[in-house]
Amino acid sequence: AGIAVTGTVTAMGGQLPPGVPDTIRNDVETVLASLRFNAAGSGTAAPPAVPGADTGEDEPWRTVTGGAASVAAAGVALAAARAKGRTRRGEEEPPPDQPVGHVLQLSTNRVTVSDAHGAPLTAQAYDVYPNGAVRPSSSAVIRLGLPAGVVAQPSTATGALTTTVSQIGAVALGSAIAVEARAPMGATTASVTVAVAGISRIVPTLDPRTALQVGGRATLSAVVELLGADAEDPSLDVAAVRRSLAFACGSPWLELSAPTPWGDGAAVALVVGQPDPTRTQDPPESVQVRVTARIRDRELTELVTVEIAPLPVLDATPDSVTLAVDSGASAEISVWVANGAGHQWSFDTEWREGSRLIASPEIRATGAVTATLTLTEGGEAADPGRRQTAATLMVLARAEGFEPLRREVQVIVERDGLFVSRTNADPSIGAFWVRADGSAVPTEFDLRVYVRDPATNEIVPDIALAQQVEFEPGGDPQTAGHAGLRAGDVQVTPAGVRPGNNPSATYRVHLTHTLPTGPDPVPAYLRATVPGHDEEQFTALVPLRLRGVDMEPYSEAWERELAACRLVIDEFVPVEHRDPLRSLLNERSHTMGAEGLFVMRKRLWSFAHDQIIKEKHEHLDDAWWYEQVEGTLEWISWCGDIAMGVASGSYVGVIGMTALGMLKPLLVSAMETWVDGGSLEDWLAGQATAVAGIAEGALTDPDVLMKLTGEKKALAWALFIAYYFAKELYNDPQLSVTNAMKRVGAQLRDEGLVRFLQHIVGMKGVSRKPTTDAPAAKP
Repeated sequence: AGIAVTGTVTAMGGQLPPGVPDTIRNDVETVLASLRFNAAGSGTAAPPAVPGADTGEDEPWRTVTGGAASVAAAGVALAAARAKGRTRRGEEEPPPDQPVGHVLQLSTNRVTVSDAHGAPLTAQAYDVYPNGAVRPSSSAVIRLGLPAGVVAQPSTATGALTTTVSQIGAVALGSAIAVEARAPMGATTASVTVAVAGISRIVPTLDPRTALQVGGRATLSAVVELLGADAEDPSLDVAAVRRSLAFACGSPWLELSAPTPWGDGAAVALVVGQPDPTRTQDPPESVQVRVTARIRDRELTELVTVEIAPLPVLDATPDSVTLAVDSGASAEISVWVANGAGHQWSFDTEWREGSRLIASPEIRATGAVTATLTLTEGGEAADPGRRQTAATLMVLARAEGFEPLRREVQVIVERDGLFVSRTNADPSIGAFWVRADGSAVPTEFDLRVYVRDPATNEIVPDIALAQQVEFEPGGDPQTAGHAGLRAGDVQVTPAGVRPGNNPSATYRVHLTHTLPTGPDPVPAYLRATVPGHDEEQFTALVPLRLRGVDMEPYSEAWERELAACRLVIDEFVPVEHRDPLRSLLNERSHTMGAEGLFVMRKRLWSFAHDQIIKEKHEHLDDAWWYEQVEGTLEWISWCGDIAMGVASGSYVGVIGMTALGMLKPLLVSAMETWVDGGSLEDWLAGQATAVAGIAEGALTDPDVLMKLTGEKKALAWALFIAYYFAKELYNDPQLSVTNAMKRVGAQLRDEGLVRFLQHIVGMKGVSRKPTTDAPAAKP
């Protein structure tokens, strides 16, 4: 049967209180009687399993490792032993407040230290009194005897010593700290074993130790080497430590197999691979594998670096060659496979799809990883419109176990001639913007001239020739751009040299006069020529975009003129006449365009101005305004003048002055028909006299136009323009008279006139109703 010791028994007083059953009292006394005592100063500590046990009755010290219960039990045992000795010797009992012995309490009999962490140690001395009670001693002195490689601060104290034991050097196996306690009744020494912790380690082995190629394999094994305190610990489960070995890698470049037993440790297989099989990436220089193991609650860690060899790379120098056209010249390129040693590589070439075969390639191996590529000019003709024609040659290298390696080589064939630089050009249209708004603001463009060096047969720049270029309007003479450059009085002046590695001659172009281009820019070209040189090679077109004045509805100019007209009406026209003028603006401002609004504003402003400045008359007098307002409301006539201005400025060369002279009344008549909601077919049929004058048998002949001469042809053109001018207004009510006349100009072709006359022939004998060729009358 065991012995049940209550909390009261283990209290610091140590006495058995009254009322404890005799059976328990007898059991305790039996245990106390069996305790053995150390000889005084023997230096041998009692076994911790039996606190305070000894064979001597007169030894004053007991040593225990444990808590308050151990101290109390040791005090009771010591007091009982001392009492037994006194009885045997026939001595008198000491006073109750006189100590009869001492207990040395140690917090542990083993400390584990390292160079990074210390271990706590506490030694406490107690006085034991005749009744077995224990109290902390105030007279006992405690000192530590320290082995080599260990320090403790503090190392001595009175009554109680609380210290930290630290490692400062190598600690021999079996080292111990001697704890000495000395009091007036004698001394005792106890031993505390010192063990070194944390020197156990993981020992990894990587095979092979060389850098791994992508796709390469290796074996990583590891064992746990137990040292120091771990090696001396008989309770440690070595097999559990071995089973705890684990391997991990956070890099997607390395795959690890499951661990398998490997001698006294474990091992994994490593495979280096591309993270994304769909595309090739350059690997990192190395990755790390983390190997871990556990010794009880402590983790050991070791990082193993696995080097990865860089991918083989095909390289070439130079990677670009330039050859002169028609020269037959050759150039050599050195080719090699970097990081490809240890393998035999073969080399080949192929042109990228779509490249011109402007040179002949030949490649020959000069070593296991090297080759020489020779390029000779010739083959397909270079692009005659470009200074340089570029093509891409692919160099390939192959070796067993590797995907083919590729390297691009740029091949350029250049020619001599005159070339336009794209500096200042709008990249979205490939042309230079030129203002045609009367501001004469210049636009800069650059030219370069290249000639063949007779000594080397190479193409070299000639900046002197680039500054001697002559200019004239280029492109089709029948285009608006060609006409615009002439009408705008295009001027080109030299502006010096633009410096750089490849200098260019700079020129400035501007238009002196304003062009009515409308909202759309007009494409145009300047023809540039180097005098005294081959015209085909030393002529270039400079692409331009002419941006003139836009006065169409909703343009900035139109909005400005509309606002000005309203201001003039509201401020300078009598109230009685404002409404019809406002109605005219609301209904016909689009048709008038900015030009018509300007004319209207000028008419009203001039009348008001003249009344007060010249006539010295009140400018808001209603009587004076009647005739002026009536004339303004007759807007068709002066808008016809605006349309005539467009026609006379652009179409005289096509229709002639005679037709232009006949045009105005026909324009006004056609516009009135449109404004009144009439049919254009009715209007055209109404020109019976004119139609009869044209026909006279000629219209039945297929070669109609050849039968028309003089005034008949002029009348035909006048009718054509008036008819299609009004038709444009019918089809787009938002169109201004200016833009309507411009659209008619695009139709001024002999073929168009023939179709128009044939349409008139088809009208003979037909009732005067609208046809599908023109809109019906407006409701």
